Amino acid sequence: MTLEKLKSLVFRRPFQPLRLVLDSGESYEVRHPESVIVAKAGCVVVDDAKDLIAVFEVDQVSAVEYRKASRARR
Repeated sequence: MTLEKLKSLVFRRPFQPLRLVLDSGESYEVRHPESVIVAKAGCVVVDDAKDLIAVFEVDQVSAVEYRKASRARR
């Protein structure tokens, strides 16, 4: 995937939670736009729920899957 394409999918407005799927089959949840960095040097995803920081090349991303947004609790 190209840098421009990935940025447009990840940072679209309004933000929608998504999963980044890599060529290797690994996948990473992005629940908030603040938990991902997309740059020429690579991509960084922080997942606090799994205590995980993932670093990979942009061209390793094979798919972006949008997830249903979770509802706010009252």
